[in-house]
Amino acid sequence: MLSDSTKESNDKMSLRNIMSSIFCTLLVACALYIVELYHIEEFFEFKKILIIAIGAFVVQFLLPSKYKILAFIMAGLTALVIFFSPKDALIVLVGIIFIGFIGSLRINYWIKITLLTIIGVFLALSRSHVIPSVIPDKVITVLAGIFMFRILIYIYTLNHEKNEENRSMQFSYFFMFPNLVMPFFPIVDYKNFVNGAKSGHTLLAYNRGANLILRGLIQILFYRIFYSYFIPSIGDVDNVLSLSQFIFFTYLTTLRLSGILHFAVGVLCLFGFNLPDIFYNFYLASGFDDYWRRLNIYWKDFIVKVFYYPVFFKIRKIGMVRATMITTIFIFIINWVLHNYQLFWITGTWTFKWTDFIFWMIFGALVTITTYLQLRNTKTKNNKSRTPIVRTLKICLTFLTISIMWTFWQSPTVSGWIQFMSYGLQGSISSYLTLAGIIIGGFVILYTLIWKFDIDKYAKDLRHFPVWEKYFNLAMVIIFSVLSLQWTQHYSESNLHFSLNKILRLQPNQNDEDRKFDGYYENILDGESNANLLQKIEEIDEFMDQKREVSGKQKDDEWVLFYHSRIVEDAGNIEFKKLKPLSEINFKGSDFRTNSWGMRDKAYLLEKSENTVRIALVGASLEMGSGVTNEQVFEYLCEEKLNSNNSGNENYEILNFSVGGRNLIQFPYTIEHEILKFKPDYIVVFNHELEWNSIVKTIAQLAPQMDIINRDNPWLYRLLTQLKITEQSQPQEIRQKLRDYKQMIFENEYQQIVKMCRDHDIKPIWMNIPSVLESRVNPPYEDAVMWAQKAGLECYNLAGWYDGYDTENLRIASGDNHPNARGHELISIPFCNAIQTILEKGK
Repeated sequence: MLSDSTKESNDKMSLRNIMSSIFCTLLVACALYIVELYHIEEFFEFKKILIIAIGAFVVQFLLPSKYKILAFIMAGLTALVIFFSPKDALIVLVGIIFIGFIGSLRINYWIKITLLTIIGVFLALSRSHVIPSVIPDKVITVLAGIFMFRILIYIYTLNHEKNEENRSMQFSYFFMFPNLVMPFFPIVDYKNFVNGAKSGHTLLAYNRGANLILRGLIQILFYRIFYSYFIPSIGDVDNVLSLSQFIFFTYLTTLRLSGILHFAVGVLCLFGFNLPDIFYNFYLASGFDDYWRRLNIYWKDFIVKVFYYPVFFKIRKIGMVRATMITTIFIFIINWVLHNYQLFWITGTWTFKWTDFIFWMIFGALVTITTYLQLRNTKTKNNKSRTPIVRTLKICLTFLTISIMWTFWQSPTVSGWIQFMSYGLQGSISSYLTLAGIIIGGFVILYTLIWKFDIDKYAKDLRHFPVWEKYFNLAMVIIFSVLSLQWTQHYSESNLHFSLNKILRLQPNQNDEDRKFDGYYENILDGESNANLLQKIEEIDEFMDQKREVSGKQKDDEWVLFYHSRIVEDAGNIEFKKLKPLSEINFKGSDFRTNSWGMRDKAYLLEKSENTVRIALVGASLEMGSGVTNEQVFEYLCEEKLNSNNSGNENYEILNFSVGGRNLIQFPYTIEHEILKFKPDYIVVFNHELEWNSIVKTIAQLAPQMDIINRDNPWLYRLLTQLKITEQSQPQEIRQKLRDYKQMIFENEYQQIVKMCRDHDIKPIWMNIPSVLESRVNPPYEDAVMWAQKAGLECYNLAGWYDGYDTENLRIASGDNHPNARGHELISIPFCNAIQTILEKGK
């Protein structure tokens, strides 16, 4: 792996080498500490990757130079054993060897391309389930993540450049162990990979690797801050200031893309592969061609090397300028195709979105125009653009344009984006003047930072690394460590009324909860895209199927969207979906049974027995018990406790009418058509942090069937008609039009519930149950409880049920915040206390 010229500096156990390696190990240990503390990128297995990397790094340092590459290979084999079952690990290993062997054959270039294409087509047909395959989808995804781009640049390099034949190096190139669990991975150039190993700067590579890992983690943490606290809800974007805030901070969430790829390159550098940086201050790009050069440099170099140069040299006879323009347009069409190609291998489906296609075409057009102007300016020797003020202005305009384009790329439809922008461009003259002042202030600050402090200075020479970054990274480790302390969290919540929970563990923000039904998650993190990472996808039900399969769950565990499970059927009314009576499945790893009434509960008679107190519950998936057995749901535990501790003649029945996805606008119908016939004494209506999101989602789902809303909730139908919401209304439009009517809807639905209860001599109860990881500061239930009390419901808040516990151990799976069996056991305590209080008041 290392050249003879570096043998003296690496084989010699000098004090400098030892101290430098120890320091790098400590830096990576700090990175591991931060990953564990903040649960960073659990889906990408950052924690396990770092543990493997630290162990292999220490072993590598102790090995002689010629054997050091074995440490990297052993790290890959260890990762195979840890991340896969023995069978799948063997298939992955055989696949890597087989495809890599074909790629390295000394045969005709086009014959090699043909053989690899045949293999690719076979795997593609298997991945899309067009043909049956004995290879699991997760294995195909891993092989695709390794080969879909790297094999192209590998065989291109072998065909066009002279390289020493080194089987260990070739195998290592395809066996980069982080890639086994990171299907989205940097496209490392084979020539850079080999040269990086032979650069003679191994100690520098170690230092760069440790600091790149920390840089990536710090960027991911800043992404969390922007994502969780600074991006306004789409429903709150109603003027030019809130629109600008949304655009600015949405674009800054590209820090996560940068962070993940820096982490991956950093791990490779730890093994002596002195690779170049993958990003270069792309927020400071002064033009679209400059932006293209700075953002995901590995991707850009891959496109230029494999596609741009071959086409350009074929047509350059038509003239340099024309050839450049045509080739630039061509490579952006290739960009669009390859991003969808990458998405196919990860998701198994090929999708087309107009916003995606138009984004790449606009981006390509802007780069083409900029390139043309640059070529013209070069001929005329026009250097005006290099003046400080002009360059700062160009940076601002480039940043603004790319930010706006980014929101367009994330939108599911062109019309939806146009509509969103039209809402945001509203505002008073004062709001526009305020925005102008902010822009001018930002311009002055940027000008000062660039031309006085030279923040865009960058050492592209791989023999150097900015010393200041070591101290900055260590300072950030200390700061984020302090932020994680219980004392800091308590002080923040008590005195600043600000919760740090969303930094400590990433949770979907308001917009991502809304977007679950908008189709925004058709994209994943690909290329230069911020298109919603696998981390986000793991928070989304539509991706649970694939995520659980990758995690080793069996398909028959029904890790699917609840509405797609076999125990659910169409309700034919405003309830949208209902549970099938007398059915049983394994849902999210637990037995799920329904009784003859279509309730997830015991078998109850319709007629209430003498001396029986009936309590009916109406709620959503948490109360239904998503992910636990029937006997583990908190209401079942409470019923057992009430009856076991009962010293009198009374019998207590808690009837659970909760169904996943239900919300307040559906509860009155459920009460009237399902609950009242059981003649309960109490009806408990549950509220959650995301109740309003669920309401808006349901209205958007039911909008194409306005006749159902008119039949089952006439008041709501009249409101929607008044707001001009029709069958053709898009989710974004519905969300915008409803945002000012939240209180009215809550109050009306509560009033309907109270009226029905009073008409049937039933006591209406309201309860709030926070989910795992819900924010404890200024919780959204404060408005809801006020509206509920005003309507006449007796209110109880079960917040704090998980205080003092590690919340990670209280949810059913990573990325699914439904409480597990232990969580339900804890919820049953305050719930049962509240029920006992209610019963005492009723006597």
